[in-house]
Amino acid sequence: MLDTAEIAGLSWCDAEFFGFRWHANDLCLYITLASTDIEELRCHWASDLKASLEWMRPADSSEESPLRRGGPLLTWDGSLTTRDDGRWALSLDFAHDGSLELECEKVTVAGHKPAAV
Repeated sequence: MLDTAEIAGLSWCDAEFFGFRWHANDLCLYITLASTDIEELRCHWASDLKASLEWMRPADSSEESPLRRGGPLLTWDGSLTTRDDGRWALSLDFAHDGSLELECEKVTVAGHKPAAV
């Protein structure tokens, strides 16, 4: 099982973000990190959540030919860094689709993709 420091060392670029939900004081992120089997991260004792996310129609959409947008957002970049007080700061950048930031005590892997048969 990966600890928070090992999770911080993973690549946060091109991760697919499907959403989040609160589980008591923990925030569960439904996110598939590229080149891993991780599908869900749990941010324990999460706080200071700032989320600005958009699933807007693409710029080349028109009334005559509307392009619908749904599904996961793709990260442009992200980081998980330690703060001076020992907590962790998570930041996900979705380029023109927004960002998500939070602080937490630790991050653990809560879900994996099923193994290929």
